Amino acid sequence: MEAHEIQGQLCSSSCTDGVATIIGKSSGAVARIKKKNPNIESIHCCLHRHAFAMKRMPEDLKEVLGDVTKIVNFIKSRSLNVRIFSLLCEDMGSLHKHLLLHTEIRWLSRGKVLARFYKLCEEIGFFLCECYFELAYKLRDKCWIQKVAYLSDVFAYLNESNATMQGTRVTYFKVQSKMEALQRKLKLWGEYILTEKLECLENLSGFLFMNEISLSEDTKVSVLQHISGLCTTIGEYFPPHSEQLLWIQNPFVDSANTNDLPLKEKEQLIEISTDDTLRTKFQQEEMFDSNDHRIH
Repeated sequence: MEAHEIQGQLCSSSCTDGVATIIGKSSGAVARIKKKNPNIESIHCCLHRHAFAMKRMPEDLKEVLGDVTKIVNFIKSRSLNVRIFSLLCEDMGSLHKHLLLHTEIRWLSRGKVLARFYKLCEEIGFFLCECYFELAYKLRDKCWIQKVAYLSDVFAYLNESNATMQGTRVTYFKVQSKMEALQRKLKLWGEYILTEKLECLENLSGFLFMNEISLSEDTKVSVLQHISGLCTTIGEYFPPHSEQLLWIQNPFVDSANTNDLPLKEKEQLIEISTDDTLRTKFQQEEMFDSNDHRIH
């Protein structure tokens, strides 16, 4: 901060990943920053908050996720099982020959594990029956597979939303916008699922179509509970930001509330906000970001 001439009294918050060496009360980085400004607020990294918000789910979906983990571990923990399962997938003409392991600390792996598991459900069912594994009957339970299909859909989408919050061009305001959009989309999904319009869930709708069945009431209730819970937890982890901070996002707005700024900084903001060259460059950058978002 000293090398870059960042004035501690102007910092309103410090974003961390929650590691003890960073947030330690005596020698942590946040503690040292607070010596310069006792009023500074320590906030949690948006990627970690996103991951924590996605962890909550109804008990039956947790149980399904636990069953998937047990099945994957049974196959992946023995080299003989891995080789036999790979040969089985090859004989059945599968696109993939291996399952993926879920690592808790790498939260994006959950969606990838579920997606691969769902794609290999038929092969896994054959393999578990031959091994007389205790959870083999799950792969014959269409209600259970419906829940697996839903989880693979929703976590693939949540992975995508998490990935869009990474990179050097992402700001606090962009994260808030993306989280608000995610909340609204999930609420829209809930309205569609309530009337059993499932085009928003590709794997689940495909499974129901292929098997000529309708969404089970048990699955429907669990899905709606999960989506409603996600909307709530997103609101808890990503509360709306203050309108007074909008001038940080756009210094050219006329309604900027800068009452808390010292005189020198107010004068600098006036110089920036009245510079037509900077205003044009800012508008071009905003247009670039908008086009880049549409491409993705």
